[in-house]
Amino acid sequence: MSEYWKSLPRKFCETCKCWFADNKASIEFHERGKRHKENVQKRIHEIQKKGLKEYKKQKELEDEMDKIEKAALEAYEKDLQRSSGQQNSNLQQNLKSLDKQISVVEQKANIEKVINAALRKQENTSPENKTELVETPARKWYEAMTDEGYRYYWNIETSESRWDPPEESYVILEEQGIQNAENKETDKESPEDTPSLQNEENKDSNDVSSCAVGPQPRIDPYGQWVVVEHKEPVQYDLELPKLPENYVEVAIPVVKDEEPRLKFKEKTIGQLCDGDSNEEVTFKKRKFNSSCKKNARQRTIDDD
Repeated sequence: MSEYWKSLPRKFCETCKCWFADNKASIEFHERGKRHKENVQKRIHEIQKKGLKEYKKQKELEDEMDKIEKAALEAYEKDLQRSSGQQNSNLQQNLKSLDKQISVVEQKANIEKVINAALRKQENTSPENKTELVETPARKWYEAMTDEGYRYYWNIETSESRWDPPEESYVILEEQGIQNAENKETDKESPEDTPSLQNEENKDSNDVSSCAVGPQPRIDPYGQWVVVEHKEPVQYDLELPKLPENYVEVAIPVVKDEEPRLKFKEKTIGQLCDGDSNEEVTFKKRKFNSSCKKNARQRTIDDD
């Protein structure tokens, strides 16, 4: 067999960044050394610093995420309150418009009853009275009163309303009350002519005050005063996951990173020259002795 050369195995230290012989004695000698121990302590300190920085960054990120979640929950609650408030306001507006329409329909029904009663009265009267009634023109204007007590006048054909009394003749409130009373009497005398449903409608319409006839004009352009109601915020179930009963919060100790304080030492240096000598300190040039040339190779004749 041929002989070959094999080098000794070597090992690399990651902390010290150096190579040494890979045997037990060399490894123990290196690990017991002062330099290796200092490098290990530095490495541990760097790892601790890096871990503290990462922990602080993670804590800041968690705090920011908590703030974002709280802000999102508050915005969600506000949106829910706003949507519920809008629905309530829309319902109130719809109810008000329905009430107005119902009141207008009831007023028209009252006026139609008054006209029908007048026509029935004309039919029941004598022919002489009939001629007189025919000759008198039909009154189109009716007097009415608002909820605040103001009088206004309403035209049954054109649905026009005005504050000043018209030039034509109009039906005053007293006449309307008399005609309503006569309507009630005629309804009691002839129950067979009208069905039961019509009687119920007459009762409901008679309950309404005879003063309110026609659409009421708007008095105040800015509307009426409304009392502001302070409503408490509604508590909504956000359906968040519940914590377990045996849940215990883990308290993480905060490690304070104390910076090492630098200590400066003063070093005193003695004088280069004696205190008694008055000579100045100067640097002397080196003198090359001839003995130095003896070490150099002398030129011989053979060099030529």
